[in-house]
Amino acid sequence: MSRLSETESIELNRTIPVEELRPLLDRILSSRHFASAGRKKKFLSVIADYYLNGCADQLNEFCLASEVFGFDKDYDPAANASVRVCAHDVRKRLREYFEQEGAEERLLMQIPPGAYKPIFLERVASPPSALPPPKPQASTHRPWLIGAILLIVLVALGSVLYSQRSAVASAPVPSAFWTPFSKGQDAVLVVMSNPPLFQFLWNSDPVRSRQDLIPLGKDAMAAIDRQLGANSNRTPYLVFSPEDYTGMGDAMGLMHLTRFFARAGKEMLVKQSKTAGTEDLKAHNVVLVGGPLSNEWVPRSESLDFDLGGNYVVNRNPGPGEQKEYRLTIDPVSGQPMTDWAVITVAPGFAPGRVVMVLAGIRSEGTQAAAEFITDPWHSDLLQRKLQPNSSSFFQALLRVDVKKWQPATVSLVSVHPLKLQ
Repeated sequence: MSRLSETESIELNRTIPVEELRPLLDRILSSRHFASAGRKKKFLSVIADYYLNGCADQLNEFCLASEVFGFDKDYDPAANASVRVCAHDVRKRLREYFEQEGAEERLLMQIPPGAYKPIFLERVASPPSALPPPKPQASTHRPWLIGAILLIVLVALGSVLYSQRSAVASAPVPSAFWTPFSKGQDAVLVVMSNPPLFQFLWNSDPVRSRQDLIPLGKDAMAAIDRQLGANSNRTPYLVFSPEDYTGMGDAMGLMHLTRFFARAGKEMLVKQSKTAGTEDLKAHNVVLVGGPLSNEWVPRSESLDFDLGGNYVVNRNPGPGEQKEYRLTIDPVSGQPMTDWAVITVAPGFAPGRVVMVLAGIRSEGTQAAAEFITDPWHSDLLQRKLQPNSSSFFQALLRVDVKKWQPATVSLVSVHPLKLQ
């Protein structure tokens, strides 16, 4: 067990004096974790210098790309993951320092995932129990009764320890279908949906060509004002917004994916489907978020058993007890969704040796549920056990999603179909 797990730490709410921080940073940089680490030592040195000079808010991927790697202003973070990969290694070495050489350090330094500004924590020993030890009392029990009680306690303790060992032994390991995403040095590319939406044109918006606008009649504007309230800055026009939005459930799905890959120590890139290019998808294992109506990279293929191309799930190869179609159900009074359906697809990627995963619901609540399901170790273990041991690692899984108050409440695995490859 590491020293970090034996203590508690709290984030400091005070400014640490430079004279207190500089010796700590010197000890870290001269430790065996960084002393001969070259680029990683320089990476941490730059971050430390920015912090000590009061410029930590200016730390970003571009300044680190320039100062650590010497890249010029043409540095493209979408095509070059050098900074993020180095940051991942630095975070790991920092953690190892405070667990080993720096186990007695009172202050802890961390660089949170997804950021480059460091934070400092104070190590606090776990508080001792507040209960005083019981006072010894003269026993009036007979020896055989004391022995019986001790035997019961020992048996109970043995049962607890055995159940704990069994629980650890039965904890699921990462499912096999995640293996292609976790191996290798390349970052995983997550491509977010861009559903085709129209938004109001406001008086403050830049001048747009009127031929690209959709006019709203008086009745439509009156209905909008009744629901949203009147606003003199809202014009009676709609304008197409091809890349400004993604679904709320899709965004929540991204949160689950971010946590999953962070726990796995895997770098992750994120792009919109409208801005992702073919070369991006060829260079990475890819997770596509959203269905074919909102993410242009999601395949519309008649070779797939489960297809959401019509805004409902078509089952082209129904098994015993399965339906040919799965459609959204809506509460007739509130208009809120009651049941959504989602499909998880794992298929060959956009280049040889690459893999693509698609997380798609009829609505974004289903997409959110698919991301939560596939990143949960127990659910993914259930899915792995449903797959035939000798079948292809490519498959589609159908999920039923019960929705309450616009949120996925329960998710159940309905069917798993191996993917038929041409």
